[in-house]
Amino acid sequence: MKKADPNNKAVQTALCVLGYLMKCFERFIKFLNKNAYIQCAITSNNFCLCCKDAFYLIFRNAFLFAIAAGIGEVFIWAGKIFITLITVIICWVLIDRYEGNNISMIYSPLFVRFPIPSILISLVHYGHRLHHCHNVHDCVVNVC
Repeated sequence: MKKADPNNKAVQTALCVLGYLMKCFERFIKFLNKNAYIQCAITSNNFCLCCKDAFYLIFRNAFLFAIAAGIGEVFIWAGKIFITLITVIICWVLIDRYEGNNISMIYSPLFVRFPIPSILISLVHYGHRLHHCHNVHDCVVNVC
């Protein structure tokens, strides 16, 4: 058998679809694993039995799991945006009040003289840090 041509569009498409299916399978296994650990914590049974119970629980309530996950993601996203905006606004007000009391604007930092780039950098920075904090919080909440 000859090797398939890597430049062939059909081969590229097939590899792309297989990669997507493997990624979906990996996400499902992670989700099942997380729910199996939750079942272990609740029932104190062994992992294999809890994995079976978690699978049947997800299978019986797939629609409710999807709705809860979707609503939860919306609220988490809104919370991240709200916390990031409030943090940036409070920091900006504090810096602006402090700099307003200075005698000379010659020594004022660049983030006070040019507000738009500094606000954008702050939004990206705080948003990125908040994303990681929420991921840790999400793991802890799902286990408890």
